[in-house]
Amino acid sequence: MAALVTLFWNICILRVGPESVPARVWFILVLLIADMAVALLYHHILQLQNPEAEGFTALQALGFGLVGIATMAVVTRSVLSFRGLDNRFLPTLTALIGTDLLISIVIVAASQVSNLIGLPAFIASTVLQVWGIVVWGFIYHRAFNTTLVIGILIAFGIGIVSYVVGLIAVGPFT
Repeated sequence: MAALVTLFWNICILRVGPESVPARVWFILVLLIADMAVALLYHHILQLQNPEAEGFTALQALGFGLVGIATMAVVTRSVLSFRGLDNRFLPTLTALIGTDLLISIVIVAASQVSNLIGLPAFIASTVLQVWGIVVWGFIYHRAFNTTLVIGILIAFGIGIVSYVVGLIAVGPFT
């Protein structure tokens, strides 16, 4: 377990690429379940902190996360296939989900620390989400054999598309 956390941490600090990640479907499913559990935990924490605020229900939050990851996976698979790099799909998807899980855990922790010290949680969350885009850009840079800047732009674009498709899929805020 510690070796996996270290591996994903090293990807998050741009030391190793997705080619170092174990590429097993069962492992992706475990990471996905853990990632969705952390997303639901964060959703619950946000609701406890501000119960009057409008937002997604827990089911909508789960659907939004799953649709977003599915969209990201389809776009990633399509680009890799177009470039003739099909064999990189599973390691790339594993790296994307694993780093998202790790950064999500850091976001949850940072939101709690932010509340304790009186800093608005959205500031820490925004900084960490930007870091996440850079990390995903690094992964795409390595997977697609492109520059880091292009990888970051790809990550940003895929993030926007995933966000929009997720919103369309789960419907309006309640």
